[in-house]
Amino acid sequence: MISVPHTITFVTDFNESHPAARQLVNMEPKELEVWLIAALKTMITKEGWLEKANEGSHFAELRLATKEEVNDNSNN
Repeated sequence: MISVPHTITFVTDFNESHPAARQLVNMEPKELEVWLIAALKTMITKEGWLEKANEGSHFAELRLATKEEVNDNSNN
């Protein structure tokens, strides 16, 4: 199978008047990024978004890949 990496950038806009949002934006930027990525991955995989996207497809499959996996493939 041939893998073609592609990206999409998500942006999270926090409501600064909400206590939970204030708590999150006070995190270190890298820590917040890791947390947001983990939350998004959980939503995509646990909520069945990938299964729905791939439903009925016979020629290609959408999947999540790590940055390391994408970087390894681009070096080949």
